[in-house]
Amino acid sequence: MQKKPAHINKNVMRTPEGLPDFYVPPKVAGPLPDKPLFAVTNLDGRDRRFTRELAQYCSEFATFTTRAEISGKYLIALSDFGILPRKLTEDERGILDQIGNTMTEEDVEEVKTFERQTNHDVVALRLHMKKKFQDTSLSDFSEFIDLGLTSEDKNNLTFRLNLLRGTHAVALPALNGITDQTGEIRKKKAISLMQARTHGQAAGPTTAEKEFAVFDERLKGAVEQLGAQHLTGKLNGAVGNFNSLRYVYPEKDWLEFSRNFVTSLGLVPNEYTTQINPYDDIAEYLQSISRVNNILASLSDDVWHYIADNWIVQIPQEGESGSSAMPQKVNPIDWEKAEGNLEVANDLIEGLARRLPRSRFQRDLRDSTQIRNIGAVLGFSMVGYQSILTGFRKIAINEDAMRDALNSDWTILSEAIQIYLRGKTDVEDPYELMKKLVRGNHMNREEWWAVIDGLPVNDDLKAHFKELTPETYLGYAVELAEGIPQDIRPDSSPIVIELTEEELLHPERFN
Repeated sequence: MQKKPAHINKNVMRTPEGLPDFYVPPKVAGPLPDKPLFAVTNLDGRDRRFTRELAQYCSEFATFTTRAEISGKYLIALSDFGILPRKLTEDERGILDQIGNTMTEEDVEEVKTFERQTNHDVVALRLHMKKKFQDTSLSDFSEFIDLGLTSEDKNNLTFRLNLLRGTHAVALPALNGITDQTGEIRKKKAISLMQARTHGQAAGPTTAEKEFAVFDERLKGAVEQLGAQHLTGKLNGAVGNFNSLRYVYPEKDWLEFSRNFVTSLGLVPNEYTTQINPYDDIAEYLQSISRVNNILASLSDDVWHYIADNWIVQIPQEGESGSSAMPQKVNPIDWEKAEGNLEVANDLIEGLARRLPRSRFQRDLRDSTQIRNIGAVLGFSMVGYQSILTGFRKIAINEDAMRDALNSDWTILSEAIQIYLRGKTDVEDPYELMKKLVRGNHMNREEWWAVIDGLPVNDDLKAHFKELTPETYLGYAVELAEGIPQDIRPDSSPIVIELTEEELLHPERFN
């Protein structure tokens, strides 16, 4: 084998024997532009239009501004608690209360400059704030910034607030927009008769409105649960015991101070922590998002199949192309994109929910780098939500195709006949009888009526059976789509069982 020449192009990479070389283009001179076109992930590049609103809550800029917000509110709380050397003026309180909201991009860039020197982002923010306080009436409070706090006191509050804010300000409105769509379909006046399928096979009649009502009910319940979910917060020092604060100010009730401060932020105080606030609450919160995403991924999957069967049609959009080679194509790309991004979001959730609650002793750094990816969870979820909203604007129910499919196989009525025979006649083993006559067959009306004519029942009952059609065998499908009134729905509140003292003391006697 001949040796390769020594002057081989340096941009051609050497590979193992038997494999072709591949070409690596030379690096661009200077740094790449900081633009979406050069983003590493789609969230800040191709799909930036779907995630732009999240940047206010899930970006590094948001992390620093929320940290500053907490630092400002902490100084106000210290003042009210009698720790500062003097009371804050109303103007000073206003400045500190809004210090996060008034931070500019230039302010955060200065913080990043300090971070490059200190290699610690929370310390960098404190240095920036001390500099901002210079030559102002707040200068005598510089040493009280984050007094007695560890960085995790700031970070646990920051990331939880940003997760809550991103969810409530951006994700929940999009999800409510989706329930508006599912609600609109279920409440439409027309009845779209449809063949229900279990295991992919014809099973029984239903309506499109009722099937969308199922997703509507599931989604509304999951969204309501997500919106009502709380997150915890801790403010208790380097190892969770208020060591330094109690040592310096033993006369103060720091437990009460912490409770009041955390509660004022809209979080639930957690008083049993190590250096970090355990992430069990965030794991549960993310799993609530995962449940929402699973419902929507299932919706996208079903709509995709309805489109494939022509039961739902897509409305061609002016200027769009469905294929680079096949001009006739109108692909369900919005539903596919939704399903794909929701799956990526749930993959991240699964990993974070499994890993975040684990910490070595008082803490290690894994959680610090992992928690910064919560924005990606919301980001991929938002791409999915917005894709579904776009998809709904491009579809219509094909009632004729659904009705034709429903009427193409009358064997779906065999369930009704065998139940009737079992409940109201003395015919022997009606289920086995009907199974022998119809299993594996697909029958039109005439073939089905021939089956009815062969049943061991009188002519009047045969005539009664022939009155039943796939279009009339609907059960409560129409009513379910319209909605069961709340006052007659079963109570979903937990059942409380009152035990006697005897049952409490000797439970083994009652097992």
